[in-house]
Amino acid sequence: MDLTQLNVRRSVSVPIPLTDDQFFTSIDIWILKPQVVNRWLTGSKVVLSQCSASHSSASGSADSQPFCELVPTCFREFVDRVLKEENVELILRQLFPKNTNKYAESMELIVKDYTNQQCTFLPWPSSSADGKPSCSFQRPYSFRFNNTTQCIELLECRSSCSSSFAALPTADTPPTVADTSSTDADLDFEWIEAKLLPKIVNWSLASIENVHPSSLLLVPVDEYSRLYQMLKDKYGKKFVEGWTESTDPQKFVYEDIGIAAYLLLLWEKERAVKGWEKKQTFVDLGCGNGLLVHLLNSEGHGGLGVDIRRRQIWSIYGEETVLEEYTVVPEDSRFNEYDWLIGNHSDELTPWIPVMAARHSQSQNVFILPCCPFDFFAKFNQRQQADASSYDGYLKYVQLVCETSGFRVERDKLRIPSTKRACFVGWAQARSDEERVERLEAVDQLIRKAERARTGLAEAAAEFVPRKEAVWKNHLPADVNEQLRRCIFDLVMEENTTGTVQISGGRLWRRGGRLDVHALMAAVPADLREHMKCFGNGISSFLKQHAHLFQTSLDKDSGLTMVGLNASGQRPSVSGKRATKKTNSTAATISNRTRPCWFHVNHPDGCPLSAAGCHYLHLVSDHNPALSDGHNDRVVVVNIG
Repeated sequence: MDLTQLNVRRSVSVPIPLTDDQFFTSIDIWILKPQVVNRWLTGSKVVLSQCSASHSSASGSADSQPFCELVPTCFREFVDRVLKEENVELILRQLFPKNTNKYAESMELIVKDYTNQQCTFLPWPSSSADGKPSCSFQRPYSFRFNNTTQCIELLECRSSCSSSFAALPTADTPPTVADTSSTDADLDFEWIEAKLLPKIVNWSLASIENVHPSSLLLVPVDEYSRLYQMLKDKYGKKFVEGWTESTDPQKFVYEDIGIAAYLLLLWEKERAVKGWEKKQTFVDLGCGNGLLVHLLNSEGHGGLGVDIRRRQIWSIYGEETVLEEYTVVPEDSRFNEYDWLIGNHSDELTPWIPVMAARHSQSQNVFILPCCPFDFFAKFNQRQQADASSYDGYLKYVQLVCETSGFRVERDKLRIPSTKRACFVGWAQARSDEERVERLEAVDQLIRKAERARTGLAEAAAEFVPRKEAVWKNHLPADVNEQLRRCIFDLVMEENTTGTVQISGGRLWRRGGRLDVHALMAAVPADLREHMKCFGNGISSFLKQHAHLFQTSLDKDSGLTMVGLNASGQRPSVSGKRATKKTNSTAATISNRTRPCWFHVNHPDGCPLSAAGCHYLHLVSDHNPALSDGHNDRVVVVNIG
């Protein structure tokens, strides 16, 4: 094409030695998976793609009618002309915003010019009926690989969908003087230059296997985007504000909403293929907080969730959400009448779920989202390849179990706020009795192999061990928790009644003494010690959970672990990525305080921190009313104990 007469607004170039194939491979990633760079997008869909006659090796001119029926009037002459040129591909791309309440879906016309190693993106005229801005960029922009200078060039044009498209932008056209006014379009180009251009460069150099794997392969991205937003609006705020668990609602609520949206679309697709009208039923094994079960029940799918331990939040869902406190074992056949078995972070049950479905039903499908790695009897620690991560090895293991159990397995990647996003969909296959027997025998061999690895014996006798409630119970009853806090506090304070430390503002704060952890436990009443036996790792877990109150340290002379009060009033700092994340969230944590400060209420000198610096609320209680001293940012009278 003759691309020499466009009013280019500005250009940027990055020197990089490439081949044409490498350049267009990186461009394809941006076309097909824009969400890996632009976090405001859910994804994209190629609505229509057509090559010019010469590029597709067809005789005569390419038919522009399909495009002309879809594009605005101002694009039609341009489309017709482009498809008459040589070595050109025309693509119509639809973009889906992550927040559909704020941005509108948009369309882009993309021109890939293989002769000049160039790809140009032309935004659609905004036509949102409710006035929402488009999620695409406002001005046309183009990437071009210059073989002569070995550079990738980014070019920006002045306008879209107008007579200025007499030709497309090229690096041969000198940039015009940029507008001096700062507009959204200027910010668009700054983002493209700062964020997208470096990605295009990096993708060009990387092998395709190392680039972000595709996600949402089994459901339509556009429908997922709309359904996720609908579920988020319907349930998100309600459960984030009413969350009663100690886990982060911003993560767990929206993670389950994403999983629910995916399953609802997957099941809708299944009903369409099989001609079903009735919605599928399911069982969520190891349902945890139960929110996924509630979402699926609320959207019309009958089913239940089971977990070895009841959660506090279960009580807020209502009777229509069926959740059971129940210990699942592989021999259970009570779930064989349901259409789907779900394993969402089901840990030690994960490899057993496809086995249970295969043993007890010939039509039951499975959905598995692996997290903590377990084989049939213990923690999974087999790395398949030296250069692969243990998580990748575990995913291959789960897929092997599903395939051995007779399922047609499809692997996908969810879009949820989690590092463990790979999932497996196992479709039950119709098989003869002989084939089914063979499959079950193959499964038994896989299980026996795990038994031998566990026991080291040829005739193994390993058994599945369900999760023990006591080991996984992370929270003691509230009254027991308070009794233990008070008991340990009193013991430490009695050890040294005069020792003080100077804290912020020049105040003196009684810090108590230090006790050997074994002596501490011996002094704790017997009934409280019995409770501690049912709490994870006992006193160690309790002290770790209360690190903002109690501090442990190793005495170098005696070699004993000593326990004292934490005069800093803060949890110990951590290193690496966790430290960065925690530091970045400090302001948000303080601004969203909901729990009262235990030191402020119970210590005779109050909290060692000011109200502004403490991660907990400084309240006035009946026990310590004198502490309303100007250090409080929010005064509420409560009766503690």
